[in-house]
Amino acid sequence: VEYTGTALMNLLAQPMATDKDEVWQTVHDLMEKDNGIATSNPLGFNNTYVMSVKPETAEQYNLKTLSDLIEKSPELNLGCTVEFIQREDCLPRKKLVETLSGRYNRDATFKDVAGLDASLRYDAIEAGEVDVVDAFATDALLSKLGLTMLEDDLNFFPPYYAVNFSDKALVDGDPQLAE
Repeated sequence: VEYTGTALMNLLAQPMATDKDEVWQTVHDLMEKDNGIATSNPLGFNNTYVMSVKPETAEQYNLKTLSDLIEKSPELNLGCTVEFIQREDCLPRKKLVETLSGRYNRDATFKDVAGLDASLRYDAIEAGEVDVVDAFATDALLSKLGLTMLEDDLNFFPPYYAVNFSDKALVDGDPQLAE
């Protein structure tokens, strides 16, 4: 099992894309052509990035979407993994401003950005040390802490749908396996 976004950028060295169908098709086609690997249809979940806040923060700042977050970002402290600050497909301060400010003519710089260990960002938001955290959509702590996941209305984050990779010859030789 692999994620489509990871396969696209890390395994196939393709540029980031955010359309789920385009990403899957590119991964499917290139994995087969270049590696003889069959790619299944998505397994049913997308482990993409989500920006998350406490429900009271969502209410106080009227945050429902990534657009709302960008609008209010100068008032909020972001706690995220160091990787999130550095990756092309994530939301570091500079990248956010360069990517979105021209399109939306907004200053999207957070009041403060703290690079945290992945597990510590949840402690930080629970303790009120940060207002916003990055997360993976399937993180169990999102539910456990009752965090509000903001909708990516800008289609900013790439899709990370889980798919199976299998040897193409094996799949071609067994129609039941393909299913």
